[in-house]
Amino acid sequence: MGTILQDHDTAIAGELGKRAVLVPVSIGVSRAGRPVESYQVQMVNDPLLSPLLLQMAVYSAIDATERTVGASSVRVTGEVEFQNAPRRCASRTCTPRITAPPCWFRFPPPSRWPT
Repeated sequence: MGTILQDHDTAIAGELGKRAVLVPVSIGVSRAGRPVESYQVQMVNDPLLSPLLLQMAVYSAIDATERTVGASSVRVTGEVEFQNAPRRCASRTCTPRITAPPCWFRFPPPSRWPT
């Protein structure tokens, strides 16, 4: 289809036929230490969008796999791995409320990821 190159308040600009640079993302959901579901997606490599898209993908995987009504606690662990670079890990346990945003866990911003 194409790639959006600029996004402004009044217009967007892009190039038809150009493909965006994507990175593979693997998301695994486990329950009681046993794998329940695995998701493989491609995500755009963008300093501004990548953290938000990663959070959305993780939350969607949890939402699609686990119950979303009633009290619960969720432990989110993750790692980012690049060629020729050290692995980055993060972990957080959350007890989300229905009105609360999804659990956040932080990796270094993509601008500091190795290229």
